[in-house]
Amino acid sequence: MQNIETDSTTLPFIRERLKLHSTQLYPDDCRAAVLLPLLIKKGELHLLFEQRALSLKTQPGDICYPGGAIELGERAEAAAVREMMEELLVKREQVQLLGEIGRIPGPTGHPVHAFAALLTDYDGRSSPDEVDHVFTLPLRWFAEHPPLLYRGVQSCAPGDDFPFELIPGGRSYPFAERHYTIPLYLGTSPLIWGMTARITSAFCDILRDDASVSPKKTTPAEVPHEKN
Repeated sequence: MQNIETDSTTLPFIRERLKLHSTQLYPDDCRAAVLLPLLIKKGELHLLFEQRALSLKTQPGDICYPGGAIELGERAEAAAVREMMEELLVKREQVQLLGEIGRIPGPTGHPVHAFAALLTDYDGRSSPDEVDHVFTLPLRWFAEHPPLLYRGVQSCAPGDDFPFELIPGGRSYPFAERHYTIPLYLGTSPLIWGMTARITSAFCDILRDDASVSPKKTTPAEVPHEKN
């Protein structure tokens, strides 16, 4: 496996790898877009994460990247940049889009467009309506520690008020199930898992020569945590 260099001189390499990996965008195929932010700290690349505001109705307190719904007529990459500007209170000139990570399956199975960008001159502020706080973790740690993978099952069975007696097998009918993996990075605090871990893992895979190799279970190691 090729080691991933993670200092500031790696940015041209990251841009080129994302360009080679880039897929054609279909605006009506995805309903949401996410932007993975990179920052340079003391010459090293860090990933910036948000903890969602505790007052939000959906996924309060979850760790995530900036992102949200793609508006009508809006390109996916434009939506990702707009969401980061709104959530991190930054200007467009502070966001250097590096390229597309790809369509990443979300919790419901619907794909989400994921992109990577370099964030410059960031002062650590964020929108209190959407973000509790932000923090950074070094890209090098994620490059050296693949996530653990766990199996998940999503059932398509109807609710109790469904007329089961009218279908073959009744309540024993073999309704479809969707099987998927739940990645998590043990050693991170707060825990990076789920959709955020899936995007992070996909990004690191692109930077490797053996991107097609599935992550293997590794012994967890504590990751240096820096509050921005």
